[in-house]
Amino acid sequence: AFSPCIGSTYVGSQALKPMRSQETKPTGRAIRSRLMFVHKLLDEFGEKHISVEQVMSFVKDVTDNFSHKDANVRDTAKELTTLIYQIIGEDVFLFLDSLPARQLREYKASFANSRINLSGSRS
Repeated sequence: AFSPCIGSTYVGSQALKPMRSQETKPTGRAIRSRLMFVHKLLDEFGEKHISVEQVMSFVKDVTDNFSHKDANVRDTAKELTTLIYQIIGEDVFLFLDSLPARQLREYKASFANSRINLSGSRS
């Protein structure tokens, strides 16, 4: 992503390509790895190089609308969504409209904790 020949925008677009093949669904481990990679890209390069809307669409797609059977995938998706919350704020809720009430509370708690951690690290 640091290469002047390729750049973070291209790497981000490749990272957000669909993971589904015609024969098999990707494993939880593969999904989690891709989500962690996208998290790292966003964290290092910001939203100028990778579209938040595309990231959230990708997350919803690969996690079966945030309800993947693997808890690690769900947790990683929540971490990535929390990073996006730190970038765009309350607008993240536009992407979370289909979450069940219990899961939405968990996301809100994660967002609140991220605000506390951010404000604590600045002082």
